[in-house]
Amino acid sequence: MPALNVAYQRMGEIIKKIKKEQGFDLFPYFFPRYTKAIKDLHIHQLPNYAYIAGSIFEYVPAVYKNKSAYSYYEDLVKEYFLQ
Repeated sequence: MPALNVAYQRMGEIIKKIKKEQGFDLFPYFFPRYTKAIKDLHIHQLPNYAYIAGSIFEYVPAVYKNKSAYSYYEDLVKEYFLQ
C-alpha cells in the first residue's frame, strides 16, 4: 500500500528530526509495540475512515454517529494509551 509506505517514511523523518534538534526520542510513541526482543513496527490503522472524514460536514463527531468509528477510536486508545 503506497500510502502506508509514505506514512512510515514520514514518521521516520519526524523521529530523526526531533531527536537531532531537541534530543527527544519519539520512536516509542510512534511504535509502542517495538521492543528489543520483538521488532514490531505496526501502526494502528482506521479502516473505513470515510465515516470519520465525512463527519466534518455534519458537525458531529463520527464516534457519536457510527459504532464502527467509535470502535476504531476505542481500539486506538487501548493500543496507545492503556497498555
